[in-house]
Amino acid sequence: MPDDRLLLDCLRPTPATHERLRGARSEDWEQLVRAAKALRVGGLVFRRLSSAGALGHVPSPTAGELQREYYATAALNLRRYHALTFAVQVLERAGIDVIILKGAHLARFVYGDLGVRPMSDVDILVRRQDVEPAFAALSAAGYRTATPFHMESELAGTKHLPPLENVSGAAMEVHWRVSMPNDPWRIDPCCLWERAAPASLDGRPVQVLSPEDLLLHLCMHAAKHHFSAGLLWLCDVQQVVTGGVRWDAVASRALEFAAERPTALTLTLARDLLGAAVPAHFPGAILAGSLPADVLESASARLLDPGAEVTPFADAWTRKGVFRGSASLVRRIFLPRAVLARVYGIDPDSWKANLYYAVRLRDALARRSRVFLGLLRRDGHALADARSQSTLAAWLGLPDM
Repeated sequence: MPDDRLLLDCLRPTPATHERLRGARSEDWEQLVRAAKALRVGGLVFRRLSSAGALGHVPSPTAGELQREYYATAALNLRRYHALTFAVQVLERAGIDVIILKGAHLARFVYGDLGVRPMSDVDILVRRQDVEPAFAALSAAGYRTATPFHMESELAGTKHLPPLENVSGAAMEVHWRVSMPNDPWRIDPCCLWERAAPASLDGRPVQVLSPEDLLLHLCMHAAKHHFSAGLLWLCDVQQVVTGGVRWDAVASRALEFAAERPTALTLTLARDLLGAAVPAHFPGAILAGSLPADVLESASARLLDPGAEVTPFADAWTRKGVFRGSASLVRRIFLPRAVLARVYGIDPDSWKANLYYAVRLRDALARRSRVFLGLLRRDGHALADARSQSTLAAWLGLPDM
């Protein structure tokens, strides 16, 4: 689509792209602003154009909207970093080490600009044995979860506690691993801690992932979400690569994590769409054969589609028909009691657990009713979205959602 190319040009402005920017029509710029906001890259587009001296090619109303997006992101991030610094201080007093993850790592330590990298919450990693002491320390400092949860179920079946919020509403997720037990890749948290790099957050000692581990985490995170509306994640990959990584270490760790496919696919997309400095030979260093064309096409389309969603049971709907798709949905609602207890933070042995099947049905309909109805009606866009997800899930070895 024309506006896709314009958006990508703005994220990788070079002398070669300036001419295309000059030739864009007003309606193209209007579409770009809508897409940039929906894909959460408005602030980054503003900074990239400004740094390249290309804002003069942008109509004033468009430049103004992108600038407002940049400053709004910076203001929100300042509040989140203030809350993060407080949480780090609390954990430091309790003798608990912290690795800062994802957006909080990227905005401050990779982009070096709080206005370009939005984040919906703050993610930190603690050691497995520190999870319960960390929760106790943060609870004593005023952090709360929205719903109760069962600590043993969380530790056994997921990777982070339910979001914790303080009185200001700042949300934080406490991780002890960065992949789910049923993910197709294997990441040993001990290795992440051994390779972590020291950093300082407003004078407080913290740690961040090594550039190579960060790059691989980003690749796996994008793949886990089937690249849905994931252009921002691809920009993150581009920025990490720009900062410099050791490609031999990336290759060996991709093999160590059993993450060759998500790594090869994400890095190829970053190189082809955003001009990331990924060596031309690299995907071949970890992946036998070439990337399938339908996989590349599906991932590219989902990255640039603000409406792309993770469709429950995409494989069932697209390959097995409505009846088996509906059966899959029923199985997803009527989870085993232990799993239901973990989702809703209840005691699996309580009689009240049975009542939560009705809650589960309500939540499923509320969150996925539009997608579900579209699939039942065999809507073209809903089916195409499900097919692209199914293609990616099958190649990446991801479980049906």
